[in-house]
Amino acid sequence: TCLFYLLGQICLVLALKHAEPSRVSPLLGFKIVVLGVMASFFVMPHRPSEPPPPLGLTSLQWVAVVLCVVSAVALNYSGAKLRRRALLAIGLACVCYSLSDWNIATLVLHVDTTVSKAAAPVLAASLTYGLCGLIGLCFLPAIGKPDLKAWRDSIPFAAFWFAAMLFLFACFGILNPILGNILQSSRGLMSI
Repeated sequence: TCLFYLLGQICLVLALKHAEPSRVSPLLGFKIVVLGVMASFFVMPHRPSEPPPPLGLTSLQWVAVVLCVVSAVALNYSGAKLRRRALLAIGLACVCYSLSDWNIATLVLHVDTTVSKAAAPVLAASLTYGLCGLIGLCFLPAIGKPDLKAWRDSIPFAAFWFAAMLFLFACFGILNPILGNILQSSRGLMSI
């Protein structure tokens, strides 16, 4: 979960160097295609105590995937053509984020066998972002002297981000990564 998330973040930053955020965000909806393909070849995340779901998506789920892709493509053509570097970085970000999302659902569904279903997303998100924080600390010396005012000013954003991640982890645990990403892709409307 952490590895693919951090790789996805790196790819996203690279994409944002070559394209505007309002153009990049809708194209992240291609994660749904990656997840749909994954679901066709791998068993969807499920609780260890339950039988695995069948491979693949239903025809109605494929319709939802296609609609998300059509909307992402339509939003992409709303401006100037994107550079290849940006498209490549977005594609890699989609693959990495999809693998992270798949593992988020797996983590939440495995953790909820040891704690309550309500506490599982909190524990899974805390473990994930705690590990990401420890990895980030390793790079802190390379950044130089920390700007304490910037750190203080980022606390509200970090708090709201973590709250959003709790809901995202819960969503992936309750639904699955594909349906959760279909819901998440509605953020493209907010980008407009």
